[in-house]
Amino acid sequence: MSPGVYYGDVSASRKDRSPAFDDEALDHLGTLEALSRRVAQNRTEADDLVQDAYLHAFQASHRFTPGTNLRAWLRTILTNLAKNRRRDRSRARVDSNEQAVAWAADSRGSEQASPEQLLLSDVVGPRLQTALESMPKALRDAVWLRDVKS
Repeated sequence: MSPGVYYGDVSASRKDRSPAFDDEALDHLGTLEALSRRVAQNRTEADDLVQDAYLHAFQASHRFTPGTNLRAWLRTILTNLAKNRRRDRSRARVDSNEQAVAWAADSRGSEQASPEQLLLSDVVGPRLQTALESMPKALRDAVWLRDVKS
């Protein structure tokens, strides 16, 4: 299960499910495990996907239409969970180029300014000056000491 996420009590909805649903759903465990190993990055994530898929399926069992393809329904749940995790992971990822950061830090103290630095000083400089002047003196001094002097 995803850490920090609470899906509710599965056992509470068990009384609403037929034992046949549980039995048939668990018959597809091997299929879901195989699918999860194909879509997950590692074994632990694959196991979590299967567990979450069953949790979602048991909680949503009232939406399943008996007589339809339970295996396909379970596979859809698992596939959607995998897509959502992949999307969430890509949103959370922050890429940084250490060489570019190091170059920027080194070039900050260099005598010769790059074209980008010249443009920024011409465009951003006046705006920054105006913003600094509009601040209360105590706050302006703190910003100056922290960001401008260092």
